[in-house]
Amino acid sequence: MVGCVSGDPLSDSEDDGPPGSERSSADALSVPSEVDCFYNARALGTCPPPVITSAYLGQRCAGTTGVFIVGHYLQSTNRFDANNGWLQHGPTAVSTRLTGDSWNEITPMHVCVTTSADASTWSGFAISVRNPDGQTSSTVTVQNRLTSTPQVPSSGSNDPFDPDVCMDPEMTLSQAVDHFAPGSDTAVLGRVSVRSRARGCNSVTGCAAWGASAAVDSPELALTTFGADQVHVAVNGRDCGRLGASAGSLNVCNPTFDPLAPPYLVHIAGACAHVYRTERSSVAANGNYTQTDYSGLIRY
Repeated sequence: MVGCVSGDPLSDSEDDGPPGSERSSADALSVPSEVDCFYNARALGTCPPPVITSAYLGQRCAGTTGVFIVGHYLQSTNRFDANNGWLQHGPTAVSTRLTGDSWNEITPMHVCVTTSADASTWSGFAISVRNPDGQTSSTVTVQNRLTSTPQVPSSGSNDPFDPDVCMDPEMTLSQAVDHFAPGSDTAVLGRVSVRSRARGCNSVTGCAAWGASAAVDSPELALTTFGADQVHVAVNGRDCGRLGASAGSLNVCNPTFDPLAPPYLVHIAGACAHVYRTERSSVAANGNYTQTDYSGLIRY
C-alpha cells in the first residue's frame, strides 16, 4: 500500500528540530498509509490523528451542493446505511451546525455531505472531526466557495483501490486532442487492468477486512471524435458519452457486456483514468451481505 502523499503534514516532523524531537527511520516506516488507516484503523491501532487542511461549502458533493472537509487520515467505519441509499459512516463532524457521521462521499482525503446552497447557514462556522478511533482534528472555519468549485485532492498513488487515486481534474478538450494523430478519429489511451475484491458485511456491525484481489477484466479505453467539436469516451469500442458531460465522472456502459451487471464509473483525467464500481448482495434477514469492489487505474 502507499504511504503519505507529497506534502503530507506529517513529513514536517521528520525535519531536524529540538533535541529529542527526531523520529527514527523505524518510527517513520511504522506509520500506516492513509488507505490502510481509512479501512483498518481499529485493527492497526497506530494511525495518526485526522488533519483538516480546508473546509468549505461548494459544488459537486455527489452531484449536489454540500459541505466539504478536506485533509488527511480520515477514517471510515466500514459501515453503510442499507436503508438510506448505502449512506456511508465515517468521521463525526463536531460543530454547532453540522453533526453526525453520515457522508455522501468519504475518502481518506475528503468527506462531504449534501446541504442547501444557503451560505448564511452552511459557511462561516467552526468545525472539527473525530475519527472512529477517537482521535480529533484541529478546528477550521467553513468557507463559502460556491462559485469557485475547488478540486478535491488526489493521492497520486498507484493503488487502484485507493479512493483518492485519480481525483485529478477531468481531461480538457485540448488535452484530449493531444492524444490524436492528425486526421484520426480515434485515440487509444490503453487497456485498464480491472481487479476485484470482496468482504463480508453486516448492516449493524459493519464490514470485515477485504479479501485478496484478483484480475477480472482489461477493458480498452479510447477517445473518439464526434460531430464538429466533441470528444467521446469509448470502452471496448462502445460509445460511453461525451467527455466533460458530467461533473468529473461518466456513468458508462459495462465493458464486460454483461447486461445483468451494473455499469462502471470511468473518470478520465488529464494524466490518468480510474474505472470502478461497487456491487452489494441482497441483505439477509440477519443483516449479512457481501460487498464486491471492482477497480482499475491507468496512467498515460
